Amino acid sequence: MVSDALGFIQKVQTIFLSGLVFALIIYGISFLQVCRYFKRFPRDGFAPKATVLTLWLLDTIGTIMAVLAFHHLTIAAAGDMSKFLPVPRTLGVEVLSITPINLITQAFFAYQIFILSRNWYVLGVLGLLSLASFAYGLYFHILWLTQDDNIMNFGAAYRTTNAVYQSLVTATDLLIVFGIRYFLQATAPKLTASQSLIKSLIITAVARGVVTTFFQFITVILVAARPAKFEWLAFHLIVGKVSVLSVFVTLNLRTAMHKKDVVISGSNPGQASGGIKFAAGESSSTLVSQESAHTSKEFV
Repeated sequence: MVSDALGFIQKVQTIFLSGLVFALIIYGISFLQVCRYFKRFPRDGFAPKATVLTLWLLDTIGTIMAVLAFHHLTIAAAGDMSKFLPVPRTLGVEVLSITPINLITQAFFAYQIFILSRNWYVLGVLGLLSLASFAYGLYFHILWLTQDDNIMNFGAAYRTTNAVYQSLVTATDLLIVFGIRYFLQATAPKLTASQSLIKSLIITAVARGVVTTFFQFITVILVAARPAKFEWLAFHLIVGKVSVLSVFVTLNLRTAMHKKDVVISGSNPGQASGGIKFAAGESSSTLVSQESAHTSKEFV
């Protein structure tokens, strides 16, 4: 019995450590992206700057809580089942921080789809799904934060609640992937930009969605099939970091696009109002006619 308990402790510690290592690496990359953003785009408006700062702060809080939770599970508990079994509050806070992160990142990319499509119905569907997953996520994560259940039974006890939440997030991410790809392709014929540029935008947008959705999907499967085994915890630690990084990379992608002759809200790459603008004809960096500029005023 004691050997089984110690084996469980070691397994959870190993799973947590593997996810935490990758999460810390991604967090470091995200921090560099944040620094690059404020260096490259000091004239961005309030909204994109607030988005970046809010996501970074939430990501930082989650990272600190994850490290503290790992400290509790490996050092503070130190093989003592009476200390190990209660769910650490720090882990509950880390899990809770993912809920607003998902909402903000999904809202960010839903807005990009709206900019491309000008379709209020699409924006409404994505908005409702994002809000539903946010509300359900708050409900689930507050349960985690406030309960004193045995950690060995916790995953199974909240299997349905967790699976529904993860499924809502995954469904929204999938719709965002297909939406960005579809509307970028639909917009492409109306632009005179090069095919390589349009392909770059599509590949980048889809790659972002595929990576985040993959981690989210694996989490859903593991939560539904093996909730008490805690393999899903490693993917959970990573998926929030990937979502945050995707927003920062998308914003900083404007630098690379500018080098490919995309005008970024003007001729100066450091003077962006929040998005890539396909504008017309006053400088050598102009690709698209004024008539088509309204079709895709902003990408981010």
